[in-house]
Amino acid sequence: MTGAVQDYFMELEIVNRISYEYRRRIHASLREFATICGGETEYDVPTDATESDVMRYITVLRGRDLCDDTVRSYLSFVRGFYNFLIERPDHTCAYNPCTRLCRKLPSGKRQTRRPPKTTAEVAALIKSITRPRDRCIVTLLAKTGIRRGELCGLNRDDVDLNNGVLHIHRHLVDATGDLQAGRKNGRDVETDIPIDPELRKVLEVYIALRPRTSNPALFLTYDGARLGGRGVGEALQKWIVRHWGNNGNHTSEKITAHWFRAFLTYELSINGCNPVVIAAIRGDRAARMQDFYTMQVLEFNKIREEYLKAAPVFGL
Repeated sequence: MTGAVQDYFMELEIVNRISYEYRRRIHASLREFATICGGETEYDVPTDATESDVMRYITVLRGRDLCDDTVRSYLSFVRGFYNFLIERPDHTCAYNPCTRLCRKLPSGKRQTRRPPKTTAEVAALIKSITRPRDRCIVTLLAKTGIRRGELCGLNRDDVDLNNGVLHIHRHLVDATGDLQAGRKNGRDVETDIPIDPELRKVLEVYIALRPRTSNPALFLTYDGARLGGRGVGEALQKWIVRHWGNNGNHTSEKITAHWFRAFLTYELSINGCNPVVIAAIRGDRAARMQDFYTMQVLEFNKIREEYLKAAPVFGL
């Protein structure tokens, strides 16, 4: 099956021009499915897989407390491969074991629950962090909702304290350590996010204490390298366990870097921030054509105005 999988990825790269991150997710899904079917790598996916094999794969995914939409997404990667085999004339496959079960999966409307925390609780966590770098990281996540890879991709020059602007130009791909242009949702776009007085204060302290180095990265490891996603996760885990005693094992119990995107979105929403502004800050695609055109002419001053009136205040 090695040749078929290689052909599949070649087509995805040449025709579909998929991103590295998307390709990595497909590799991981095929690898796991192949393992369930008795193989070792993604290149061992069998042509004669059955619905029973797919059922076992769904059971494994369900065991991770994933939401319905995520399960459908992983299964769609496997289904896409078998569709390729069926449609490609030089491969003999007439049956897709995923098709019927994909239709039966829940629509994905049930959202994964995340642990609720109040602004006061998040403020207490931030205040408990004594290391300036880590306090700055958590404050930045809570104030801007940027993704972990986007935080790791920040350079010192992306922080404009004079004008109160954070420029999101790139993101770090953890699997390779490479920097890629744009935000981490596959869009080659840049975003400017307002810096409020509290975040400004925390950034000023950290930047003043940040080691002087030729490395342009805003956040550095102990040995002066660019901080990666794993380092962010480890730092966050350490302070959460110290403050709250534990950090759970499931998505519905655990505070992660991505959790702060949900926290900020909720805070901005209940405090009356315009939904289009929230989407712009998050770097999301427009949900409606009306929002798409609004984003094209949305001025930064309007984003700043809406954000500052609704951003969570921690008393820092």
